[in-house]
Amino acid sequence: MFDSYHQLIEKNKLDPKTNSLYGILLNIEKLEIHSPESVTIIGGKYRSPLGAAGFTATWKKTKDGREAVKVTDHWIS
Repeated sequence: MFDSYHQLIEKNKLDPKTNSLYGILLNIEKLEIHSPESVTIIGGKYRSPLGAAGFTATWKKTKDGREAVKVTDHWIS
């Protein structure tokens, strides 16, 4: 599903009592492509006001898919 936070609210994907999403919202602020085998994602994830975090993650291609090789947390709530 590719929806914004406001679109998820309109689709009733937010528990009004807890303010928690039914799932996780991933926000990609910046994507850096280093090579066909390596990318870095800067962004965050949100589930609730007390379940959010910002991070930078570098992924490398492996024979089985992709693998996170470095993850740096920027903030957490």
